[in-house]
Amino acid sequence: MGEVIKKTDPRTIEQVSLRKLVIYCNPDSDMLEAAVPINIVLAKQLLEMKPDRRAMRMERVVQKILLELPDNLVIKDFDVMFNPTYEIDVLKIFASLRRSKMFSLIWPGTLTDGKLIYAEESYLDYKVYDINYYDVVCVI
Repeated sequence: MGEVIKKTDPRTIEQVSLRKLVIYCNPDSDMLEAAVPINIVLAKQLLEMKPDRRAMRMERVVQKILLELPDNLVIKDFDVMFNPTYEIDVLKIFASLRRSKMFSLIWPGTLTDGKLIYAEESYLDYKVYDINYYDVVCVI
């Protein structure tokens, strides 16, 4: 399901984004500057909940945040979602939310051999997502 395209691919990102969540893996400085960070607002909303409820409410909280933002924007800084105590599939949540809201992501890690990687192996929040299992397009 997932695919990797280059910024120079003849298909436009707009065409691809009509079907799938677009994930930018090597954004330029202009894109980084224009992207909307959600880490702080997400963390504040999660702190209002009991710790044992945060994981199961994560998708609804992120959805609420996204609904308050304009369509077709690029999201960055969502690292709080990778907290290992939540045990959630971050990519699955964003791919699901993408069905009802137009947005893209800046990946806070790397893309290697068709896998999105967050953190390093020695860290508790280390995650590897095989893009073949998600409805995403990674732009390099």
